[in-house]
Amino acid sequence: EKPELDALVCSIGKLCNLKHLQFNGPGTEIHSQMGSLSNPFQHIEELKVLVLNFRRVPTWMGGLHCLRILSLRVEETSTDEVRLLGELPSLVKLIFIPSHIPKERAILGTGLFPVLEYFHFWPKEDAMAYLGFEMGAMPNLRTLSLNSGEWGGSVPIGMEHLLCLQKIRPYRDLNHDATMVSAFRDALSLHPNHPSVE
Repeated sequence: EKPELDALVCSIGKLCNLKHLQFNGPGTEIHSQMGSLSNPFQHIEELKVLVLNFRRVPTWMGGLHCLRILSLRVEETSTDEVRLLGELPSLVKLIFIPSHIPKERAILGTGLFPVLEYFHFWPKEDAMAYLGFEMGAMPNLRTLSLNSGEWGGSVPIGMEHLLCLQKIRPYRDLNHDATMVSAFRDALSLHPNHPSVE
């Protein structure tokens, strides 16, 4: 890791009243310095750090109670780490890009993401087969954007529980796939809110 980036992250971590932080530029390799900060950014509202690649979801993110917008890239995640993000009380927009998620049923449970309105989920692997939503999860979600590097034909279960859903955008490697769009339209045909599939 570059010493300059480490020094920058260390300095930024000391800015107690920081409300907005965004890193721009080409993506970096895994960066551990940012992940090991101790309770930084207690007042932050917007954190866009897609150019930094974290090993896991940093535990300090669970204390960001003012956070409204988060863009995050991680090497690996777990159900517990997704729950940590889901318990953030002010989060309305989440862009989440995990390179690897465990091959287990990834259920987004009741009460998680209480005010989230926009969710973009972009795993490098095909996560559609084991992604699901329980009744009461994401109760205010309006837009669901799902991008999968690979796709085996499945759609997430429980989308009918996303009662405020207005729009879903399924992508395969950031491209529209007619078969994928058709599968999502079929799955959402009985959704009480009749969301559009784009």
